[in-house]
Amino acid sequence: MRSLYIGLLFVGLWVLPLANAQLVGDVGIIQWLQESDAICLDGTPGAYYFAPGSAEGKHKWVIWHEGGGFCVTPEQCWVRSFVPLGSSMRYQATMPFNAFDQLTSNKTVNPMMYNWNRVYIKYCDGASYSGNAQYRYQDNITQLSSDVYMKGFPILTAVKNSLWQKGFKNASAVLIGGCSAGGLAVLMHIDWWRQGLSASAHVVGFADSAYFLDHESPLTQFVTKMKSVFALHNISGAGVHRECHRRYRSTDLDVGEGGEEWKCMFARYLLPLIRTPVFIVQSKYDSYQKHMILNETIHDIVNQYAQTLTSQLISFVNTTTTTSNTPTLSTTSNHNNNNVITTPPQHGLFLDACARHCGLSSRIRIGRVTGMDAFIHWYHNHHTTTTTTPIVVHQDAPFPCPHCCGKDFPRKILLEEVSGLSEEEEMHQLHTHTHRTSS
Repeated sequence: MRSLYIGLLFVGLWVLPLANAQLVGDVGIIQWLQESDAICLDGTPGAYYFAPGSAEGKHKWVIWHEGGGFCVTPEQCWVRSFVPLGSSMRYQATMPFNAFDQLTSNKTVNPMMYNWNRVYIKYCDGASYSGNAQYRYQDNITQLSSDVYMKGFPILTAVKNSLWQKGFKNASAVLIGGCSAGGLAVLMHIDWWRQGLSASAHVVGFADSAYFLDHESPLTQFVTKMKSVFALHNISGAGVHRECHRRYRSTDLDVGEGGEEWKCMFARYLLPLIRTPVFIVQSKYDSYQKHMILNETIHDIVNQYAQTLTSQLISFVNTTTTTSNTPTLSTTSNHNNNNVITTPPQHGLFLDACARHCGLSSRIRIGRVTGMDAFIHWYHNHHTTTTTTPIVVHQDAPFPCPHCCGKDFPRKILLEEVSGLSEEEEMHQLHTHTHRTSS
């Protein structure tokens, strides 16, 4: 019955010629994917939203991966298939882009990319656009059964093919971005996105809130869950970073570590192998990680966790940290002490102390510098010089530091992060909603 219902909706909704609609305002128009395997968890077609570039931005592209966590078990993926993170059934014909710093056409907020071709890829596979698997699942409570399609990498491949036809193959500048699970997708796939483009094209990554520590708490078991995601979605046979996969799948200890392909789901192991320049925006007190990985709010424990995250990132950029005397970065607040990290222009880092997860790169400030400011400076510096320059910013403040979020930080978001639900509570609510709506 459910598959018949989906089929009727498919006929009624998705055959409309929306892909050729005219753009009105600061919005993207939905583009449905045509490939048979580019489908969401419930079998509905994958999609992305598109706004064309203009003037000098005509051959420049910003491609954003939507985030939204992971589904770890067949049951979780089946439950997820009833909501927009697993189904395109409720996607709208247009999507406002003015809520995204990197996608809006507002030149004040987005001074560099406001007139680029802008793409927002919808996330409906549950594994950072990386899997290729299919399962038959039957729910023991409702007795409903259906196929669950874990087709993240076929979706991403179809998006790239579609963009190729829109002129992406002639791109002169490209930003591949995303947040959370979408930011992890940036790290996993940016070298793949780079393939086929001109050697002269300036391609960079923007990964926000994607540096998940491989920390195993007895309560949350995040590493164990990510191992399950890697296996369940068949990421090893689909969208894994190839160089990372070669390193960790080998049984020859002289070549790789063998049997640890799951490490390619963590930035710590991906970043040293990525060949395309990446700018990282990360909170050292990431609200998602506090709840879903660390499962602690005790200040000393959170600070210790943050020290590990910070040291790994600093080690990655392989730099020395010196106190800033730069006027534009100076601050009088003891809780806004900032360091400038002198780094080669290959990679960049904006490491703030606001307890947040995702977004707001134009609002979070370290001194007078926002994450967007730091990124744009890094982008132009990387493009025009090969010299080492102080372009990456680190905020050195202990947890908690509410005013590290700045006066422009939306209080509603801050309160939601502080009182966030546990993963079990979220899944319970989602499962209850599923049973109510599918009965």
